[in-house]
Parts: sequence; structure tokens; C-alpha cells
Amino acid sequence: MYVAIIGDIIGSKSLMHRKEIQIQLNQILAQVNRKFSDDIHSNFLITLGDEFQGLLYSPHNVVKIIEFIQLNFYPNRIRFGIGIGTIDTDFIRSEALGADAPVYHKARKMVEDLKISEDSFKKQNVFIKLSWGVDEDMERLINSSFNACSFIEQQWTVKQREVIYKILMGKNIQYIATEANLAPSSIYRRLNRSGYYDYVNIRNSIITVLDNKWSEHT
Repeated sequence: MYVAIIGDIIGSKSLMHRKEIQIQLNQILAQVNRKFSDDIHSNFLITLGDEFQGLLYSPHNVVKIIEFIQLNFYPNRIRFGIGIGTIDTDFIRSEALGADAPVYHKARKMVEDLKISEDSFKKQNVFIKLSWGVDEDMERLINSSFNACSFIEQQWTVKQREVIYKILMGKNIQYIATEANLAPSSIYRRLNRSGYYDYVNIRNSIITVLDNKWSEHT
């Protein structure tokens, strides 16, 4: 089994400086391919002007990969469809382009479901959806958890987002406080007010559930 991710830029056709945004996305995907090289079966590539995809060996870092793309691409938004399943043929690592396999069909269906949800409820506060097909209750739990993470993340102020980005990229509180000429207590207050700890707890729970279910089925 493999894990496919398909990303689709929200409102891409109405974005100003569309070409520059595509260049930015391409640079972020290149960073993902380097940073998470050991997890990647087929590199993340832009497949259409506003869409990209990649293939992973397992779901272990799928949440962190999506998080990395989201944080670096902000304020632009992306829908992420995650599919877990099989592939019929071997893909060249550097070429996920045009890949056609059951696992990608699942990811594509999740992207389409997100679009339908946006049209139905006239809002864009759900950005990630997963399909596996082994446990419906687990999928509902994970997708509800993704929704909760998206809700928390959308409430972050600019200053909160700056701090959280640095922490998620590996900086410690003391380093961030010194860099900003602030007391560490000020950084902790920003984190507490942002719901960061709830966000991380939910995110880590998703990772644990996926890892455990993967172990059961591989």
C-alpha cells in the first residue's frame, strides 16, 4: 500500500500574480522532496497549473508534509485529498505526473468532496480529507480531527502564526524569544491564546492513529 496526496489551490484562477504563486509552490514542493526524501516514493510535482501530487511509502509523515506546505504557502489555501491504497504499476520517483492508480483515485475523490462541501455550505474551513477504506469509523474520526485542526489554524493572528511556524520548523522557545527581543513568557502566552497545544495534540493523535492502523494492514 501507498499514500497519495493531491493538492488543489483554492480560487487559483482569481488569484493575482498567479505565475509567481505557481513558482512559489514549485519551490515549496522541491523543499518537501528534499526534507522528506525518505518518505517519498514519487516526488511531489505540479501536474496542472493549480494542482500537484505525490506518493508516499506510508502515512507516517503525511500530516507533517501537508502542514509544511500549508504554513509555507500561507495566505494562499490548498485543498488536500489523501488516498491510502494500492498502485498497479511502478512509478519513477521523479515522475508522479499523470500517475493513474487506485490510490490516486481515492485522493482525487477527496478533493472533489471538499469542493462539493464548499459549494454546499458556502464556506472554506475544511482543507484536508482522507480515504482509506479499511475502517469507516476511523476515517470519520480522522477527518473530524482534520476539521478541528483547520478551525484552530484559521484563528491564528499574524504574530501567533509567526511563532507557531518557527516552533513547527524546529526552533525552541528561548531562541524565538531572543530573536524577537521578548521574554519567553510572552511567547508562551501567544501559544496558549492561539490554541496551539490543542492543535498539536490533535495533529499528533492523527499521526498515532494512522501509524497504528498502517501497522495492522501492512
